[in-house]
Amino acid sequence: MLMNRIGRKRTVLISQAVTTLSLIFSAFGDSYTVMLLSFSLLGIGNAIMQTSLNPLVTNLTPSDKLASTLTFGQFVKAIASFLAPVIAAWGATTVFPTFGLGWRALFVIYAVVSFLSISLLAATPIEEERPERRRGRHPWKGNHRQPHIERREPSHRRSALPHRHGAGGDRSGGHSAV
Repeated sequence: MLMNRIGRKRTVLISQAVTTLSLIFSAFGDSYTVMLLSFSLLGIGNAIMQTSLNPLVTNLTPSDKLASTLTFGQFVKAIASFLAPVIAAWGATTVFPTFGLGWRALFVIYAVVSFLSISLLAATPIEEERPERRRGRHPWKGNHRQPHIERREPSHRRSALPHRHGAGGDRSGGHSAV
């Protein structure tokens, strides 16, 4: 629903901003509460990104190359997941200055990459379908149309006389074939 209201590009930008913010929290916070909050935000940002990025890619890619483009995106994501422990080990054991962050330097590196992707996406002109704009109140606040429901009389108020098509409701004119 959010993507339909504000657009695909803006939804991806919001998800990347949430992800970047969570990575910054993770890099500089060391308490359990900060890590719990930042990892929750990281999961939320990644979930929004995963669900909104594929529809955005459909606006940018010709239909004959869409499957290979989406597969390549999953490949890049797998490479990033593979490199995370390697970068964390480098941050924990290197003599290269990590500015006192140690293994948490990983979060700074990914935050910088995430910020660069936000900048590139924001600067890229993307022609997308217009988001739907609703006037008035939100649908969950009572501004939606109720389906038409035909009301029937209760059975005790119905006439006991036979209907136009004969007794019993058959359409044979009231004559029953034996």
